[in-house]
Amino acid sequence: MEEIDSAAKVAWNGLPSLRQLTEMTVPSVLDKTLSPPGKHVINLFIQCTPYKPLEGSWEDLLYRIEGFWVVI
Repeated sequence: MEEIDSAAKVAWNGLPSLRQLTEMTVPSVLDKTLSPPGKHVINLFIQCTPYKPLEGSWEDLLYRIEGFWVVI
């Protein structure tokens, strides 16, 4: 719980946590109707990522690709 609390506080300050919690599910493993044969659907839930980054914007593709990792 301490790590989750710490990561949340960092995110509230507009920065991504250095120890992010990521949850991944692959629902198409159980429900084959969700994707074409041989393909899968993957859901990623990344916790403790800032809603509004301190610098940059999620609207900016370059920030999403490069800037986010520079902050870390």
